[in-house]
Amino acid sequence: MADLQDLHTALQLLAAGGKTAKLSFYFVAEDGKLQSGSIAVEQGQLCHINFRGLPPEQAMAQIPHLQFAKVSSLPAVTVDHGPNPVRMAVLLDRFDPRHRPAPAPATSVVAAPEPAPAPAVAVVPKPAHIFYSHLSLQADALAVLEPLFGVGAEHKMEEFAKLSPPMQHPRDFLERCRQHAAMMLGPRKAEELFQPIFDKL
Repeated sequence: MADLQDLHTALQLLAAGGKTAKLSFYFVAEDGKLQSGSIAVEQGQLCHINFRGLPPEQAMAQIPHLQFAKVSSLPAVTVDHGPNPVRMAVLLDRFDPRHRPAPAPATSVVAAPEPAPAPAVAVVPKPAHIFYSHLSLQADALAVLEPLFGVGAEHKMEEFAKLSPPMQHPRDFLERCRQHAAMMLGPRKAEELFQPIFDKL
């Protein structure tokens, strides 16, 4: 799983190297589905945010609070120019994890009651862990398919997830994704790209 720090670090590296690249981030939406957004970076200085069609100010306000699944960066010669670019220094400041409010109130509230909250806290991590591994699987598959099929990759993966739910049938789900990639890359290259994901199961 990824977090805001991973996104911030990736942006720092692009800024330091003066790189032009597309930085993609995958996150869990409110409905539990995996979605993605991206930031096109020009020479490490100007950033064009593509997130739910929102203007930069609204996107910058929402992105730090996402539940990230994966962050990946691909070098580019040119990037898509948005109407309102944001300076890298501004983006780094807004996405700095240190600026996020710490969940102190929740801790103090939990400390006040007696042992009642303890069982609830103990029960949460187990299902969450399973949920996250299922999302990581989808994020890894999407990272392979998206450069090949663009936005259509996400819709295709939703179809595969209905036919073979990745939480119950991860291998069947991955096999469908691999076969889809093989249409563009050929069986051998698709197997090469998906084998590391299969190895994680």
